[in-house]
Amino acid sequence: MTKKEKIKNYIKNNISKGTWKYGDKVLSENQLSDMFEMSRGTAKDAINELCSEGLLERIRGRGTFVKKTEVKQEYILILTDLRAFTGEIRHSNRNVLRKLKEHIVDMGYKPVVFMNNGAMDLQKTLDELSGQLLGIIDFYSFTSDRETISKINVPCVSIQRAVTIGYPAVLLDVNGFFNILLDIIKKNKYKDILVFNIKSNFQKKKKSFREEYYYYPIEIYFEKYKLFKITPSKDKTININRIKEAFDSVKKTPDAVFFLDDTLFIFATPLFEKYDFLKQVPIYTQSSKNLDIPKGYNVTQIAYDHDVCCLKAIELLEKMIKGEFIREYSIYIKPTLIPGEK
Repeated sequence: MTKKEKIKNYIKNNISKGTWKYGDKVLSENQLSDMFEMSRGTAKDAINELCSEGLLERIRGRGTFVKKTEVKQEYILILTDLRAFTGEIRHSNRNVLRKLKEHIVDMGYKPVVFMNNGAMDLQKTLDELSGQLLGIIDFYSFTSDRETISKINVPCVSIQRAVTIGYPAVLLDVNGFFNILLDIIKKNKYKDILVFNIKSNFQKKKKSFREEYYYYPIEIYFEKYKLFKITPSKDKTININRIKEAFDSVKKTPDAVFFLDDTLFIFATPLFEKYDFLKQVPIYTQSSKNLDIPKGYNVTQIAYDHDVCCLKAIELLEKMIKGEFIREYSIYIKPTLIPGEK
């Protein structure tokens, strides 16, 4: 974002939030240049552009004011699924949604969230935003909703775990995650490892995107180790008991413990203090950089930075809104290692 755009977005945000109403005087060029530590010329250019856009008006001898005409609101729709935000295991998704909304406001637009619960009508929301909708960010939406937005002429970017779903996407690089796992095992010469993974149904004729591109190859590789495949239940107690049964079956201290999904790590942490071997071995888990790590355990996170993911999605969408040619159909966000205690 350029210096001039920062000033423009600051003024737009104050107007959209109601801090400055129609007819109110805005900060002067000198005040803006001091606030943002920029030249007066940059502040002047930003104000001139907002005047040209019809948002502000200059009155000789008095200053610059919010123009007293109704300003058309410009919306960005965040399309998502209620199932991605239920229960404690979806805390990272809630953070992503919050960050998306914050970044959209910083752009000078107004975010609108459509969270489908299986009975919502997306078309009604689209009709209400008709003529005011600039773009859509698809964050794990219903398949039926994707079919609806494919029929409207509005730029759309998706945020998904593994594969694109028909329009430009920001993807979590699951191959990068898998390669980090392999590198850890090879570098440390682990032979006897305990692995927890979400159970997939890859035996089905038709696999879901997540099963085919994420769970399936990882599950096949880790079959040669002590692998526990767990299907999470809505009942927290059931999940904890399933992991407890796996811990109880351990007769020999492993070289390391791997949680290939942060959901399972979260369910396992209440059990840690009951099993001494967990304090003696390194533990690795997928994460989104905001897990609560128990003290006294050597936990290394293989983390995706969802803030970067949000920014990339919004940058991509803004280019599409401006009509720029998109060279990269998909942008991959690679995970990074966050070392545990030594």
